[in-house]
Amino acid sequence: MTLRLVKVAILALLLLLSVIFVPVTVLAQGDAAGAIASAKQQIIVCYDSARQAEAAGANISSLTSVLNDAGQLLSRQSWRICRVILAARRALLRNVISD
Repeated sequence: MTLRLVKVAILALLLLLSVIFVPVTVLAQGDAAGAIASAKQQIIVCYDSARQAEAAGANISSLTSVLNDAGQLLSRQSWRICRVILAARRALLRNVISD
Protein backbone atom coordinates (compact mmCIF):
# COMPACT_ATOMS: atom_id res chain seq x y z
CA MET A 1 0.00 0.00 0.00
CA THR A 2 2.82 2.40 0.84
CA LEU A 3 4.57 1.77 -2.47
CA ARG A 4 1.31 2.44 -4.30
CA LEU A 5 0.94 5.83 -2.59
CA VAL A 6 4.49 6.77 -3.49
CA LYS A 7 3.87 5.75 -7.12
CA VAL A 8 0.69 7.85 -7.22
CA ALA A 9 2.58 10.84 -5.80
CA ILE A 10 5.36 10.44 -8.36
CA LEU A 11 2.89 10.18 -11.24
CA ALA A 12 1.06 13.27 -10.03
CA LEU A 13 4.40 15.08 -9.77
CA LEU A 14 5.31 14.16 -13.33
CA LEU A 15 1.95 15.48 -14.51
CA LEU A 16 2.57 18.66 -12.55
CA LEU A 17 5.99 19.17 -14.10
CA SER A 18 4.55 18.75 -17.58
CA VAL A 19 2.11 21.56 -16.81
CA ILE A 20 4.76 23.82 -15.29
CA PHE A 21 7.10 23.68 -18.26
CA VAL A 22 4.55 24.61 -20.92
CA PRO A 23 5.93 27.77 -22.54
CA VAL A 24 4.13 30.88 -21.35
CA THR A 25 3.78 32.23 -24.87
CA VAL A 26 1.80 29.16 -25.94
CA LEU A 27 -0.84 29.65 -23.29
CA ALA A 28 -3.66 32.15 -23.48
CA GLN A 29 -4.16 34.16 -20.31
CA GLY A 30 -7.13 32.10 -19.17
CA ASP A 31 -5.36 28.85 -19.98
CA ALA A 32 -2.32 29.98 -18.02
CA ALA A 33 -4.38 30.73 -14.94
CA GLY A 34 -6.10 27.36 -15.28
CA ALA A 35 -2.78 25.56 -15.68
CA ILE A 36 -1.38 27.24 -12.57
CA ALA A 37 -4.48 26.39 -10.54
CA SER A 38 -4.32 22.79 -11.74
CA ALA A 39 -0.62 22.54 -10.91
CA LYS A 40 -1.22 23.93 -7.42
CA GLN A 41 -3.94 21.35 -6.86
CA GLN A 42 -1.63 18.57 -8.06
CA ILE A 43 1.07 19.66 -5.61
CA ILE A 44 -1.49 19.53 -2.81
CA VAL A 45 -2.50 16.01 -3.90
CA CYS A 46 1.17 14.97 -4.03
CA TYR A 47 1.89 16.34 -0.56
CA ASP A 48 -1.21 14.60 0.80
CA SER A 49 -0.15 11.30 -0.79
CA ALA A 50 3.34 11.74 0.65
CA ARG A 51 1.88 12.44 4.09
CA GLN A 52 -0.20 9.26 3.87
CA ALA A 53 2.82 7.26 2.74
CA GLU A 54 4.85 8.62 5.64
CA ALA A 55 2.06 7.74 8.06
CA ALA A 56 2.19 4.20 6.65
CA GLY A 57 5.90 4.07 7.43
CA ALA A 58 7.52 5.08 4.15
CA ASN A 59 10.67 7.18 4.03
CA ILE A 60 9.61 10.19 1.98
CA SER A 61 12.59 12.50 2.46
CA SER A 62 13.65 12.36 -1.20
CA LEU A 63 10.04 12.71 -2.36
CA THR A 64 9.59 15.72 -0.08
CA SER A 65 12.67 17.31 -1.61
CA VAL A 66 11.28 16.77 -5.12
CA LEU A 67 7.91 18.21 -4.08
CA ASN A 68 9.61 21.26 -2.59
CA ASP A 69 11.51 21.79 -5.86
CA ALA A 70 8.25 21.44 -7.79
CA GLY A 71 6.64 24.04 -5.55
CA GLN A 72 9.49 26.46 -6.22
CA LEU A 73 9.23 25.86 -9.98
CA LEU A 74 5.49 26.44 -9.83
CA SER A 75 6.02 29.67 -7.92
CA ARG A 76 8.53 30.94 -10.49
CA GLN A 77 6.32 29.96 -13.43
CA SER A 78 3.31 31.58 -11.80
CA TRP A 79 5.31 34.81 -11.41
CA ARG A 80 6.39 34.66 -15.08
CA ILE A 81 2.81 34.20 -16.22
CA CYS A 82 1.68 37.12 -14.08
CA ARG A 83 4.37 39.31 -15.65
CA VAL A 84 3.31 38.27 -19.17
CA ILE A 85 -0.33 38.97 -18.41
CA LEU A 86 0.56 42.35 -16.90
CA ALA A 87 2.65 43.27 -19.94
CA ALA A 88 -0.20 42.30 -22.26
CA ARG A 89 -2.66 44.40 -20.28
CA ARG A 90 -0.28 47.37 -20.29
CA ALA A 91 0.11 47.08 -24.07
CA LEU A 92 -3.65 46.92 -24.48
CA LEU A 93 -4.07 49.97 -22.28
CA ARG A 94 -1.43 51.88 -24.26
CA ASN A 95 -3.26 51.02 -27.49
CA VAL A 96 -6.56 52.21 -26.06
CA ILE A 97 -5.02 55.45 -24.81
CA SER A 98 -3.21 56.15 -28.07
CA ASP A 99 -6.38 55.61 -30.13
